[in-house]
Amino acid sequence: MLWRRVDATTAVAPALLDQLRDLYRHQVLEAARFERGLEVRLVALAAVGIRPLVVKGWSIARRYPGKGLRHYSDLDLVIAPAERARTEEVLARFAADRLAVDLHFEVPHVEGRDLQALLGRVVEVPLGAAVVRVLGDEDHLWLLALHALGHGAWRSIWLCDLALLVEERGATLDWDYLQAGASRDVPALRAALALTHRVLGANVVGTPIGEWHLPKWLEPALVEQWGRGYEAYAPATKLASGWRGLVDQARARWPNPIRATASLHGPWNDLPRLPLQAIDFFSRLRRFLGERDAHKGIWAR
Repeated sequence: MLWRRVDATTAVAPALLDQLRDLYRHQVLEAARFERGLEVRLVALAAVGIRPLVVKGWSIARRYPGKGLRHYSDLDLVIAPAERARTEEVLARFAADRLAVDLHFEVPHVEGRDLQALLGRVVEVPLGAAVVRVLGDEDHLWLLALHALGHGAWRSIWLCDLALLVEERGATLDWDYLQAGASRDVPALRAALALTHRVLGANVVGTPIGEWHLPKWLEPALVEQWGRGYEAYAPATKLASGWRGLVDQARARWPNPIRATASLHGPWNDLPRLPLQAIDFFSRLRRFLGERDAHKGIWAR
């Protein structure tokens, strides 16, 4: 995105300009590689009667005004549990291209939504020789909002995804249907969209977003998280040695207020977040201690 905004009048050091250009070119090539990888996989799966639902990644990147503007690192495919063995057998044929595929056995983050209504709103999008099944915009906006909060909103691109859908479809979205999920998660959706409006200045004309309350701690927590980057959520598969190592590891993995609230389905109000952060931290610690022998790395979840 930065490369598209650079012009002859932009004061940018030549070395940085070269880096931006090379990064943009790399992402354009990566986008083409992932699109081709998705196409051939879907064609092969369709040949054996499997038609996955594609979420996140490509399904939102396709809405950006140019290829390479929305980077993603894997293909998220939703299949029925009974299709797992056949799907993995088909996907194994394409292992040589080293594209990561994340299989889901249910649509993520849509607990409480009407599954039949969701499936009835699925859209089919052509991609070369393949047909891609993606969620309707309302269901995808719900999923993307809860996914972003569930990971502490550490990637700014996740809010860009929300802003894109709101600005493109906001006035024409079915807002009653959009907010028809689990009552405990509706405030989270509203918080994510209000945060997008506040931080990115997303145009919300014709939507109820401007009327929604933004908890006073939420924007500062987001700014602090963006200043820390991904470090707080690096996976840990073993305990550090010594008390000092344990303290450093615990400090690095203390959940930010956004992630703790989303993980525990807590209230999105102005009350302090410390109790939720503590509960979330010790809950993850207990699970990590119980699973460390299997090296499952609970902190990466």
